Amino acid sequence: MAAFAWEYSARLALAGGKHDRADEEDISVALEIVNTAEVSVAAWRVHAAAWEICLYADGSRAEIERTKAQAVILQIAESLRS
Repeated sequence: MAAFAWEYSARLALAGGKHDRADEEDISVALEIVNTAEVSVAAWRVHAAAWEICLYADGSRAEIERTKAQAVILQIAESLRS
């Protein structure tokens, strides 16, 4: 659940206008957590937050994060069919 805490911290920083902190510190840690562990439930939220944060600075990275979030959601949905 550490990924959720970092994602929440990134969203707070973004809401406070601290885009650099949200991107370079908080969401980076959250992405590292979900990229090294199998936590699909947290992964889609973290990638969605990264997409939102990256919209301010890096549109191409934002699209990558949106695509990753979508892929995780589809993976979760597929796992529920079984």
